[in-house]
This record gives sequence, structure tokens and C-alpha cells, in this order.
Amino acid sequence: MALLSMTGFGRASADFAGREYVCEIRTVNHRYLDVRIKLPRNFASGELAVKRLATERLERGRVEVTIQGVGFDEAAMSEISIDENLARAVHDAHRSLAERFSVPLHVDTRTLSSYPGVLRSRAPEVPEEEQGRFTTELVVAALDQLVEMRATEGSKLGDLLGQHLGLLRGFCETVAKAAPSVTAKYRTRLENRIGELLGDNGLEMDEARILHEVGIFAEKADVMEEISRLRAHYEHFERLIQLSDNEAVGRRMDFLCQEILREANTIGSKAQSIDLTECVVGMKAELERLREQVQNVE
Repeated sequence: MALLSMTGFGRASADFAGREYVCEIRTVNHRYLDVRIKLPRNFASGELAVKRLATERLERGRVEVTIQGVGFDEAAMSEISIDENLARAVHDAHRSLAERFSVPLHVDTRTLSSYPGVLRSRAPEVPEEEQGRFTTELVVAALDQLVEMRATEGSKLGDLLGQHLGLLRGFCETVAKAAPSVTAKYRTRLENRIGELLGDNGLEMDEARILHEVGIFAEKADVMEEISRLRAHYEHFERLIQLSDNEAVGRRMDFLCQEILREANTIGSKAQSIDLTECVVGMKAELERLREQVQNVE
């Protein structure tokens, strides 16, 4: 089986420019592909490349991609520079104030550094090409692990979907076996009822009329066309489970669930016996369980 789950996690780490970075990718189920990226400031230019990598490997799900440094904060990554000319000007201004007003001069490094612009911080410059290559390798490694986990979860999903599908087929065949007897039971009830109404009046049943009424009932209660379509849907569903390539089939499975529900509702509206009605209820309950699992398939 090659189903892919939309739930997964991938992690990769590597050193770059003397620092360790970790990439973590988490995915959960979502109707469409929704990629959310969080990168360090000095990696911000690589956001488009990261999104492209994610969209190439994933087709559905909410995807959260995070790259962050380990064991340091962004302040530790920054290079501190001093504007000496500005610091000298600030010091001279303080000295002029002291001389003009005949007060002591108290200027220290804290006083100078607190003035805006004297100290400046910036992230170390890294060649964009090197940064892009590192980001790509890191994200690809995390994606490989993520896809492997999604495939493992997908295999488990395939087994579970197969179990639900088997139960649905059982309900379908039960309806197929019980449906023909519904018309025969209706004819028996109709004949008994007419016989009771005629009583001892000496009147005879009109066999042709009875056959006509039974024929109308049989046409209205016939569910074999719906049964045939259900069988076709189940076969299609099973083929999707058994696909050999890692193709995203979740949307097609969801569509099949809608079609199966449509046929079940039609059978329910035609059901003329308690047994068939209970069987349809069981079928719809099992279909809901199947559909819940389908929501996790990519």
C-alpha cells in the first residue's frame, strides 16, 4: 500500500557558519496545501525556496516549517559595531555642558552606549548562494523524514480503511439478499388483506389486479441498480487503497464517500421493511467512520 497520511513530523539539523541549525516540519490534515514558514532573520531570503520545496513534495495538509538556531539567540549571532565619531561628539557635548554650568563631568561607557546610534548590531553577512544551498539541504533532509513518517502512517490508514470497506460491503450484500423477498412479502400481505376484506361475501380476488399492484410496488422498491453502483464504488475505493505509487487520493476517496452516501440514502428511501432500514442505518454509520479516516489521507 502506498497511501500517504497528512499527519507527520520531520526533523534535521546541520552546522552552518559555525552554528547549529534545526529544521522541524509538522503536518496535519487540511483540505488544501497550506504552508507556513518561520525562519531566522538572516535566513528570510530563503522563504520562497522553502515553500517551493514543500509544494514539490506535498499536495495536501497544513504544513509548518521552522528553522532555528540551537543554543544561542539572535543577539549572540549579531556583530556589534561602534560609531566612534558619534561617541566622541556625545562625549564633547557632555564636557561642554560641564564647563558651561561648572558641574562635574560624569561620562562613562554606559552613558555613551545608551545614546542611539553609538552601538549598532547586525547579523553577520553570509553569501546568499551558500545560505540557499544550506537551507535547501536542511529542508530536504527534514522533508525526507516527514514523507517517510507519512508513508508509515498511510500504511496503517490503508489497513483501517480496508476494514471499514469490508464492513460496508457486508451491509451491501445483506441488502442485495434481502431486497428480492420484500416484494414477495408485500404480495402475501396484500393477498391476506384483500382476503380479509372480501370475507364471506362470495367475491373472488382479481389476480390480474393483484399482479399489477405488486408490479408497481416492485418497481418502486427495486434497489438493485443502487446495489450495482455501490459495488462499483467499493471496487474503485479499494483500487485507490492499493495504488502502487505515492499518489494523493484523499480528494477522490472523499468524493466516493459522498457518492456512497447518495446511494445509501436512495436505498433508505425505497426500503419497505424494517430489516432493510436497519441495514441502511448501519451502512451510513460505518460510512461515517470511513469518511473520518479519509480526512487524514493526502
